Amino acid sequence: MYACRSILCLFLFCLTISYSARSQTAVSQIPTTFQVQAQSAMSAGKSFSVVNLTATAEWTAGSLRESGTAKLQANADGSNNVQLAIGKASRTEVQAKDDLSRTCAWTDSAGKSHDVLGPNCLVAIPWFAPSLFVQPSANLPPFLGTTDDGTVSKNSSTFHQVSYLLKLKGKNAATTNRMVSQSTVKVFLRSTNRLARQPRILHPSGQ
Repeated sequence: MYACRSILCLFLFCLTISYSARSQTAVSQIPTTFQVQAQSAMSAGKSFSVVNLTATAEWTAGSLRESGTAKLQANADGSNNVQLAIGKASRTEVQAKDDLSRTCAWTDSAGKSHDVLGPNCLVAIPWFAPSLFVQPSANLPPFLGTTDDGTVSKNSSTFHQVSYLLKLKGKNAATTNRMVSQSTVKVFLRSTNRLARQPRILHPSGQ
């Protein structure tokens, strides 16, 4: 996603979680006790496949300042869609599901489509819906991996950190490791209620 490209402040007023049954083959991962507790806190053990958000939005990029509305959708297969109606900065951003043929694009206010290459197309999970991925790995895409990083300190507070990354393989280890690192999203969960605070996308900005 493009959260790091410019300052985009979303004030989320309405959160709708759509539940639906799904069947998907996934690489098995054994969740830690904390992850199981987080899954229970988020959805009472009930799997879900879609998160829909509506919001007001402010866009700041240099001297350009626009405001308006946003509609965001994230799916458990890693695909997501962001529609921003914010004047001159209006756009639609789309990422396909997590697999080797993943594509990403954004369409500007004039209707022109632009391909997105590199780190911004490798992000493992959407920045606006970490809650969708706090559920058993069987409900998540096969290319999505998780690591439980344990307790961390951030801004004078203590959180439990879980990292999400794409499980990629390649002949060149250095290149593959760099791509995996660029895909990584760290989510900070409160130890008291196991709910996500905010994701941290590790890669630098890019178009």
